[in-house]
Amino acid sequence: MVPKTKAKDSKIDKAAKKSPANPETIADQAPAAAPGTSSASKVTRRLLDKHPPLPKPLRVALRSLATDAQRSDLGRQTKAVGVLADGVTMAVTIDQHFATFPYLTETYAPQRFVYLLESLLALDALVEASSAREAKLGAARGVATTGYEIAANARRKLLRRLERFAGKRDAERQALNDLPRQGRGNDALREATEKAVTLAREWLRRSDPVQVALAELAGLDQAVIEIAEQAAAALDAAHVDATLEGRKSSHDSPIVNLEEGNVLLEMAYAIDIFDEAHDDNDVVPRLVPGPATRHVLASSPRRAPADAAPEPVAAATPPAG
Repeated sequence: MVPKTKAKDSKIDKAAKKSPANPETIADQAPAAAPGTSSASKVTRRLLDKHPPLPKPLRVALRSLATDAQRSDLGRQTKAVGVLADGVTMAVTIDQHFATFPYLTETYAPQRFVYLLESLLALDALVEASSAREAKLGAARGVATTGYEIAANARRKLLRRLERFAGKRDAERQALNDLPRQGRGNDALREATEKAVTLAREWLRRSDPVQVALAELAGLDQAVIEIAEQAAAALDAAHVDATLEGRKSSHDSPIVNLEEGNVLLEMAYAIDIFDEAHDDNDVVPRLVPGPATRHVLASSPRRAPADAAPEPVAAATPPAG
């Protein structure tokens, strides 16, 4: 009898070895009763409706099988949206296999499957909340960008009117040359616009009939000045809105990582159950991780079957002589 080949630790196993299970920080509440609006939530709830609710003590016990630190460590290796998609796909596959191979429930308890479904719903709720925040942040950034463009256009129009009024007169041309440039940020643009507005009002206050006529001919009036002034003032509000919303992050938040890791642990458990079922009866297919979770869930090689033939040993070649 050839012993089974010892498989290398997967990333799931390595995370589990870092610290013992600690049930002190347990999310022991069932997912929120309010149904989500995402397709993932709808599919998961349809699957969940086929089973009785999970008792709270059992939920607590299952949560105690790993620590939150271990869950977070796993969650940082993936993206929540991908984990959710792969997890829901796997859940649908499991449900189908339960119908085809009813005896699977002897090894993979339906209550453990319910815990996977609850974990998916918890992750979906966090993903939806995160998506809503990113959408709000994108809107704030869009307002800031649009406000900058409006202010820049208003300033350019005002400068054209000032240039027409100045003509080739040295003093007026010098005053224009002394104005600050537009700059790249809101603050620089606002300052540049305010300086141009100040100069325009100074020239518009000239009461000499010739200067009044030149201003009229150049289109330099209160309307164009006020448009530039208001656009510059609006930059403050757009800038504040975008700043208050915060920076867009390409990483999942810590709480999302935590629930990501919980889903990954349950997916790994299901994969192991189906591997065992496949070894007993190869008609039962294995569970294959999706593209977003494959690098975490399929990182360890398959164990060699117990009856595998040993590798042939090459005969030693006698030294030449």
